[in-house]
Amino acid sequence: MLFRFGLGFSGVNQNGVPFPLESLLGRYVVLYFFPRAGTPGCTQEARDFQALLPRFQRLEAEIVGVSQDPPEALRRFAEKEGLTFTLLSDPEGKLLEAYGVRENGK
Repeated sequence: MLFRFGLGFSGVNQNGVPFPLESLLGRYVVLYFFPRAGTPGCTQEARDFQALLPRFQRLEAEIVGVSQDPPEALRRFAEKEGLTFTLLSDPEGKLLEAYGVRENGK
């Protein structure tokens, strides 16, 4: 969705640091959503993005994963899986709602 970027949304990254999406304006961004850190499907998806990260970086693109998990859970997940890209906490699901990716209102 190139036309919607979540302007005005500021999440907290896996290190507990505020991360406004507006800081990525003018860059190529792969924004992906996952339901819960550490589940089999989400873990594999994150591993795949990490494996492809050098290719995205050559294209000057950043990967940002978004879930409703708290920052601490995202930090543990990133450390366990060796993830070096940004994970954002969206506990209230505001960004998920903006992109229409909530499943049955969850």
